[in-house]
Amino acid sequence: MRQGSSRADGPRKEPVKITDQYDSGHYPFLMLSPEELHSYEVIQRNELHKLHPFEHPVPFIGIEGGRSGRLKTFEDAYKYLGQQTQTFHIGHPLEPSEPSTNNKMEKPVQLPDPNSTSSYLRDPKSQGIIKKMTAQEVNSWLYSLSPKYEPRTLCSTERNPFYHELTTCVAFICQQMMAANDKLKSALPVRVEFGYDQPFQGAPQQWAIKLLFTTDIEILLPLALCLKGSVKDEVAPDSLYLQGWTIDHALLPCTGQKRIRKREKSIKYMQQFYENSQPIFDKFRLSPVLYITDVDMLFLRTPGWRPRRFSARWTLYSTILHTSYRFKSPLSPVYGTYMDIGLMVDKVLEKGSQVSFIVPPKHPFQLVKLSQFTLDHGTSESNILSDSLHQFTAGDTSSHITLRFKDIEDYFYHESAVPDSEGIYRERLHHALKSSVERGFNFVDNKRKCMFYTCPEPPWSSRTYYCRYHSGALIRHFFDLTPLSIDVSTTAHSELELSITDSTRTTLKELKTMFLRPENTWIMDFEFISMPVKYSPIPLQLAIRQIDGKLLYSGNVDYKLSMKDLVEITSPYVSDKHGMMGTLFLRCYGGLKTNGETPPKIRDHLRDVCGYDKDKVQLLSWFSAHDMQCFLRILSGNDGLIQDKMSHLNASNFQSINVGKLCRDLFPGLASGRLGTVHQYLGKNTDSSSGEDYHNASYDTAAMVDIINVLVGLV
Repeated sequence: MRQGSSRADGPRKEPVKITDQYDSGHYPFLMLSPEELHSYEVIQRNELHKLHPFEHPVPFIGIEGGRSGRLKTFEDAYKYLGQQTQTFHIGHPLEPSEPSTNNKMEKPVQLPDPNSTSSYLRDPKSQGIIKKMTAQEVNSWLYSLSPKYEPRTLCSTERNPFYHELTTCVAFICQQMMAANDKLKSALPVRVEFGYDQPFQGAPQQWAIKLLFTTDIEILLPLALCLKGSVKDEVAPDSLYLQGWTIDHALLPCTGQKRIRKREKSIKYMQQFYENSQPIFDKFRLSPVLYITDVDMLFLRTPGWRPRRFSARWTLYSTILHTSYRFKSPLSPVYGTYMDIGLMVDKVLEKGSQVSFIVPPKHPFQLVKLSQFTLDHGTSESNILSDSLHQFTAGDTSSHITLRFKDIEDYFYHESAVPDSEGIYRERLHHALKSSVERGFNFVDNKRKCMFYTCPEPPWSSRTYYCRYHSGALIRHFFDLTPLSIDVSTTAHSELELSITDSTRTTLKELKTMFLRPENTWIMDFEFISMPVKYSPIPLQLAIRQIDGKLLYSGNVDYKLSMKDLVEITSPYVSDKHGMMGTLFLRCYGGLKTNGETPPKIRDHLRDVCGYDKDKVQLLSWFSAHDMQCFLRILSGNDGLIQDKMSHLNASNFQSINVGKLCRDLFPGLASGRLGTVHQYLGKNTDSSSGEDYHNASYDTAAMVDIINVLVGLV
């Protein structure tokens, strides 16, 4: 038992109230990622999902996939979680054959009249009556208002368009947008270009909302509405649910043997629809699209009616939705996801396309032709795709690559864009698009979301990675631990508990003097492949900054090798790390071939441009002696992959101050000495949305500069 643990002697003390103790910042283990919680044995990997509390507004977080087919019904899920099945969670509907009295959310005061113009104008008298809802609450009502799709299957000749039911849903969405944000004067729904049953009976409508703000700015916002309701057979393209502003690319090339006879007509209709919609998509290519779905499906292997839960957020995509029903979600860039509808409206005001009508529409759901209005987008393809392009090029500064919407369309349509000489174009593009979308979904209401699986809630405070529900669950679990894995003494004192000794004070003063000549102290970080002790690590990516944060160099190390070649060369030395090598390679290079600059070019840049002089420049890094080895390799200019370890005699200017160790000495409340843990513990950059993250060399050096700035402020 660790010395100082309250478990070492006597009975455990009754913990104080969680809210009181948490507000004092007493739980540094809340600054551990799920992976770190596992590695520090706070909780076993296969037990974390069981901490999801019933009172959380979103049910079944962590078990959405059905636990490898073991869960097929709601009853299975409740039993698996050890919960009573008599009281169902309000966050999901029941199977249609079951009574729904236990599951009904509070009814809104009133539903708008879809055909009345006054329903879409701000009325100060009625605004206080209309309940302001979250996205999840609105989605739950869209579920109950959605059409009953049973007759409209892929194999049926029934083409019921359900336009009446859908107009009620769109009207309700407009009402809630006005209730959520007082900057709106009106929210009038319209239809773009296609009339009802055009170009064929039952065709999806291209809904849009004309938003008039109090500043008299008018924005036309496309609305992609995917309402699945209680439909039984949900394994079908989203076109089944009359979703507009979306290209289902899996249907476009569907010819010959790919078709099923009974689906022939449906596929033909949708191909015709996409072809006729092309002028619409061209005009709105730079417009954000609001995507709303009523439910998220659960338990993938479920036969028959599939359990589902009410979707917790709305998504604002930055362009037309490019997707395939084989994909989990569209691979279009994301402006943001929102539970707070008012914040979503603010983002639309910032990013939306302003509209000017020749003859403004006056009636709800009026048809407007493309020739009747113009759009001022205020953005460009390069701006929308900038994050995806960053991932696509992955630091390859030697090439001038541009990413266009046409590349995305070709990727989907042909299922492979024209490959480059190495045949890796398609893989790089898919990786870039997917990474960009995943990062977008890591933020909700413009803040980084809780790190507990798919939880959409924001962190409780800057002192935790988790929302108030999961922070509380982790705290309760921590106090029930037997045996204790983390010393409780480290959790009992920490509102940034500071322990300054004579030794640490001297080191802090020495660190502070380095700011007098910032060009003489460099912060460096490498992403590398570890090798056996005899050999030098293989640097893949590096970044170097002055101690004041000025970036001197950031890029990848190019060995003119494919990932396959690199693995083959290194496999005799690191055969047990192939999986990790592949992940690291893709994270650094963004594709299947090394890129960036060769070691000789990087060496020349550091000496000739940055002015590196061993006798003048001090080098600091976060703990790792491997960073020194990587730096010495680069200075040698040797571009061979396998090299013997360099002599430490050439590193006398390295790590005169160990910043990581200094942090451990100063802050006893630290649960970990990892860079990310310390960075977040000091309250730095908790809401960063730069597109980078830890284990990116440039980001890590910036994080270390943040930490040093905090340290020098202590003396």
